[in-house]
Amino acid sequence: MSPEAHLVLIEAELALFVSHPLSTRQARLVAALLDVMPDRVYAARRESPGSILFATDRADYRRKVLAASPAMALIAALAEGRTRLATIAYRVPAEAVEQMDVRDFMVSLYNDQTVPRLVLERDGEQTLATELFAQAAAFWSDARAA
Repeated sequence: MSPEAHLVLIEAELALFVSHPLSTRQARLVAALLDVMPDRVYAARRESPGSILFATDRADYRRKVLAASPAMALIAALAEGRTRLATIAYRVPAEAVEQMDVRDFMVSLYNDQTVPRLVLERDGEQTLATELFAQAAAFWSDARAA
């Protein structure tokens, strides 16, 4: 599969995850698709050193991608078992209340302005899965445009 086709698949699965942000199964699928993207890009572009960050091999390219994208580094950590997915009660910032859909708004009314969300937990830090995956997908979209 070409990197471009793979990115289309990532974007489609990410859209499904955003519409079901508590689906651990969908989150793992999106993470796995994102995690394999460096391999797809390297395989397709290894004859053009500038387009693979002048990497010497697949592992070197992967290291360079993870260094360039904190989101991809955290996704790789999930794939390697060094971080985990967890459901938390996420406090909705006051400025975000107006953008909430009706379901989340109703849940937040009865739960002290919190809604359940999936996060990646590592070293005591939590990152919203929806935001992390969007950042990683944007990294690949930007790389495609370059």
